[in-house]
Amino acid sequence: MSITYIPPRVPSVEGFLKEDGTVPLTGIWNTGNYNIKGPSAIYTSSTAPSAPYANMLWNDTSISTRIMIRRWSGSAWQVVYGYETGTRTVSLVHDHGALLTSSLIRDAINEIGTFSAPYVVASVEIENKTLKTFLNAVAVDAGSGKVKLPLASGHGFLAGEIVCIDGTTNYDGIYTIDSVEGGYIIVPATYVSETIPSSAIVRVVISSTGTTFPPKYIKINMFAKGFSQTRDQMKSVVLYAPGNTPCCFFVNWEMPSKVQGIKFVSPGGSQGMGIYIRDSSTVDVEYCAFYNCYNGFVCTTYSSVSATMNTFHSCSIASIVAYNSATVISRDNKSFSDGQYGLFADLGGTIKKTSAQQPTGTVANEYVNTSRAGQII
Repeated sequence: MSITYIPPRVPSVEGFLKEDGTVPLTGIWNTGNYNIKGPSAIYTSSTAPSAPYANMLWNDTSISTRIMIRRWSGSAWQVVYGYETGTRTVSLVHDHGALLTSSLIRDAINEIGTFSAPYVVASVEIENKTLKTFLNAVAVDAGSGKVKLPLASGHGFLAGEIVCIDGTTNYDGIYTIDSVEGGYIIVPATYVSETIPSSAIVRVVISSTGTTFPPKYIKINMFAKGFSQTRDQMKSVVLYAPGNTPCCFFVNWEMPSKVQGIKFVSPGGSQGMGIYIRDSSTVDVEYCAFYNCYNGFVCTTYSSVSATMNTFHSCSIASIVAYNSATVISRDNKSFSDGQYGLFADLGGTIKKTSAQQPTGTVANEYVNTSRAGQII
């Protein structure tokens, strides 16, 4: 009896899988690897799939020194895992018509891998192209509680923009521009006769309302492009939180990182802080400025902070606060128009002074709750 061999029927997979992921499997195709079945396969490309499906995974190869796995939530690509293999810089530009927010800065930091080799540093450089110096000319009373401040024609400022002014005698502060002219910006302020010095500056603030910067296990440096290593209020990049929130909330930054050359303004209530650092290891705050905050910056919950060459202006309660077993090393920091306390330590918080120049206060230069293990040494 003859036997005819009939090969097994192999179902066609044409239309099931395409390289660009535009036609997902309608069912499970078992490749023999139980970890890779149909839609669970990872799409690899430097550009996103054009028609992703829910829970699709994408190995994003757009940056050569980063390993990044993303998942399609149904509306956005979420970061599943990220690892930096080499040092790099993320450059952000703040300009009229393309203004940054702290949320956009957070998103840029979120694009940095959560992990890295110990030697790798990821830098976030913020350039503010709205920065202008004033003309050496007189302020003009515009009536109705408004003042015209002199700038060169073509200054680029727009009505409704929120700006920070520094370097004048009478007009330093935060304003919403009422209107503009070729050689002026008009702001709501009580008129006082003054020739505005050419050294005074104005720039659009970056809106910041309690933005939480995500946990990281990589060294991150966040700084203003071209910042000067000086102790003053005239920083090019200004983060502004008008509500009862910190400008920035850094949580679980576990590798030595830095924040440099940025000004923080947060005039709200008890949560109106420039920087709030929690559960983080060795964050250096250097050459920054804090203005009109309830507290300048607060370090809490086992965090470690080094504060160097910062200025504090009109902070209601304290310039530097350490509590809940946090430690701050304070060197060459200074306050103006002081709040109640320069240094504030409570609930096991420790502030170590490493220079003679320290922030001062109108009630006391230092507040230490020794009954709750606070200490300033």
